[in-house]
Amino acid sequence: MSKENYVCTMPDVIYDSHTRTQYKKGRFFGKGAFAKCYEITNTMNNQAYAGKIVSKKLIARQDRRERMTQEIQIHKALCNKNVIGFYSSFEDNHNVYIVLELCSKRLTPKSRPKAEQLLDHNFITTSYCPSNLPVSCLTMAPRFDKLDVSSRKPLIEQNRDKVGSLIMSPNKNKKYDSIAAGLGATTPSSVAHFDARENFLTLRNMLGKVLKSKPARTQKILDEMTDPAAQPMIWVSKWVDYYDLYGFGYQLSDEGVGVNFNDTTKLILLPNGINVHYVDKNGDESYMTMDNYPKRYEKKMTLLSYFSRYMHEHLIRTGAAACKEVDTMSRTPHLHHWYRSTSGILMQLNNGTIQMNFGDHTKIIMCPLMCAITYIDEDTSFRTFRFSSIEKNGCSVGLYEKMRYAYDKITVLLDP
Repeated sequence: MSKENYVCTMPDVIYDSHTRTQYKKGRFFGKGAFAKCYEITNTMNNQAYAGKIVSKKLIARQDRRERMTQEIQIHKALCNKNVIGFYSSFEDNHNVYIVLELCSKRLTPKSRPKAEQLLDHNFITTSYCPSNLPVSCLTMAPRFDKLDVSSRKPLIEQNRDKVGSLIMSPNKNKKYDSIAAGLGATTPSSVAHFDARENFLTLRNMLGKVLKSKPARTQKILDEMTDPAAQPMIWVSKWVDYYDLYGFGYQLSDEGVGVNFNDTTKLILLPNGINVHYVDKNGDESYMTMDNYPKRYEKKMTLLSYFSRYMHEHLIRTGAAACKEVDTMSRTPHLHHWYRSTSGILMQLNNGTIQMNFGDHTKIIMCPLMCAITYIDEDTSFRTFRFSSIEKNGCSVGLYEKMRYAYDKITVLLDP
């Protein structure tokens, strides 16, 4: 049956049982391929939102359910004034509901800028525009600290040969205002806030859903059950703990090296071995190089070199054969938190990846955004599974036990 034959109806009153919030349906805004959108109002405080409704009949297929889950997780992780805010999501027996920011200041045709005004905007006339963005931008903002902007033209000049004469010429008197300008040796840059608790909550919910399906299987797990496309881009390949003295050092799968110092600051040496990111106690970044940095960072830069050399000479790399190439514009994620126990170590990166290394040399790398888990077993086999695939096809007893431990560990961290 086609989706046109389904009737997606939002009840006059909807109820979120998790937060015990009741919403009253208001005016209809419009519809898309699968969803309808209404104005909804919280009956307790009269706060208005945009309510997106998707019939469960329209997402009955596994691939559509996965896309729906990914859409919710990605939107939940975004926090930007130019992106519609995400508040919550819930479901009942018939529909999935997404509560979003209500854009009350919609522009009328008269107040919208004209094409001539848009063509005269700084972004079009003067700003630097990269030819492409790396895939890592899905989870980390790109970096612009080592780009040669002199060889790039503003967008309006790049497109001149393609579209012929333009309606308006750029204003030659405007000052060049590249987004890469000013990112010199020590210019601080605020990066998007990473919500570690929300990251843990999302992953725990995913693991809980998988574990309820009782996926442990004794039969051989076929390669067809894996999904290499969901493999993480970055993981921790080496680590060394000198936190009592200096800090916790680690090497990433892209050859980047980081140190979390015991004063809560961080240094990250990029894979090229030259550029360095410094993250202060407030989470602000500064950029420098191994040969050009402020005098106050000298001791930490020396320790960074020591950690890097020690791990290179003495430690074995995890998952070396499966490492993906990373673009030069990628912002390398860094270690946000780490926790050690008698059973192993848990490491949380600020791109949402959570990794656990166990005493038996097995490892799991979990990514809530990809809804996937990578398992490195005793034979160092590196295989990635979608959570939905594990629910449907099962998994090895070893992976099941690791997921159960991860669920319990994350629960303890969330509820100390």
